[in-house]
Amino acid sequence: MQTPQINALSRHWHDCSEVCHIGWTLASSAQELQATTFAGLVEIADLLSRHAASLSWLMFHEPALLALRDRFIAGQADANDVVEHMRSGGVWARVEYPDGRPPQFIGVPIPPEGNRQA
Repeated sequence: MQTPQINALSRHWHDCSEVCHIGWTLASSAQELQATTFAGLVEIADLLSRHAASLSWLMFHEPALLALRDRFIAGQADANDVVEHMRSGGVWARVEYPDGRPPQFIGVPIPPEGNRQA
């Protein structure tokens, strides 16, 4: 996952707001203003595309979780069902690197409720 660049995202949000609220910049006959505005929008689109493309990191492999996801999307399961699944099976995460490094666990795992120590 690409680390969000908060300052850049904030700046881009303001730039997009300017273009949305002052639409004449793209319709202006001043070609330099058009080119500058368009180049800024392309830069924003590129950054957002990279962020969106990097979000494919959430991959579920557990059949029961995949079934729960499908039921949730279909409106046949709710948040309580998700919480119950997490309580019964625990929660953990592992990062798998695209460069071939061995995967490693990240964060603090939450054990299943029956295995928690008081």
